[in-house]
Amino acid sequence: MNTLPLVSIGVITYNSSEFVVETLESVYKQDYPNIELIVSDDCSSDDTLEKVQQWISEFGHKFTKVEVLTTGKNTGITANCSRTLQQTSGEWIKFIAGDDILYPHAISSVISFVRRKKKEDVALVVSSVRVFEGHPDNLLYIWPTFKISDDIHEQLKRELIGGYIKSPGVFMKRAAMLKLGGFNPRYPMLEDDPMWIKCLTNGYKFYFNNEVLVGYRIHPNATSNGSCIPKKHFFPSLYAFKKEIAFPLMKKERLYFNYIVQHIECKIYNRLVETGKINRLDKLQLKILHHLDIFFLSIGCISYNYVALKKTTNTTEDDMMMGQAIHL
Repeated sequence: MNTLPLVSIGVITYNSSEFVVETLESVYKQDYPNIELIVSDDCSSDDTLEKVQQWISEFGHKFTKVEVLTTGKNTGITANCSRTLQQTSGEWIKFIAGDDILYPHAISSVISFVRRKKKEDVALVVSSVRVFEGHPDNLLYIWPTFKISDDIHEQLKRELIGGYIKSPGVFMKRAAMLKLGGFNPRYPMLEDDPMWIKCLTNGYKFYFNNEVLVGYRIHPNATSNGSCIPKKHFFPSLYAFKKEIAFPLMKKERLYFNYIVQHIECKIYNRLVETGKINRLDKLQLKILHHLDIFFLSIGCISYNYVALKKTTNTTEDDMMMGQAIHL
């Protein structure tokens, strides 16, 4: 009898023909024995489904359960993830885009990590991510390039500022996701940020596993990095999320500078969607705002790292003093 928890891997595809077999091969190579595979395709116009079906006919026997979900029309990333979530039965879920890869020990590493923290109610684990361009050998960088806070309030503030959690590295506990109501259909082209904010504001923090478990591919046609999503579809989701959820929380957390910067950015992008063009002044403003945003985010990270180091140093000094007192 298998005592290891069932883990669901949801492969999210849309016109993923070029890389989907590589993604599936990475799932097949997992050294964890109790996996169900769910592939959810969002009405691809290429031969993604044909490649998936052919691969499953040859290699699907390895998995506890295999299911392919299809839809008659393109519904967006959020709905695609929601369909997958509803069909999973694993204790843990790993969503992966149909152009990214899992490294062979990804699932076993997360389950071992969670078991080591059995005294804590872990529902979200985020691992280090290998970001590459095109071919996996073309390394760009290893994420994160900064220290991940273990404080939920700090995580919320950093996620509101933007770009804090690298979504390809996230592993989720199914029960917690269902308890929170799953992904928000209000934002059809933005599934991750609204979910992470919902988790953090409901008491679920991210636990960081520093092993590199996921490979995130950058390429011109990647739906997961937004480059092939038409701006007229993506920005309405982004702007609605910022206006309805992120901006009110930023003001509540007194992140006034970041609120102003992102508010101006959204106005410019909204104008771009409406007119189909961007003027020189808007370009200049975006460039300045982007650099200012990075600068203040860097200052915040340095400040957090300094405080964390000071706490560690003080704890070490206190332990040393306690040891000396005991010795005396």
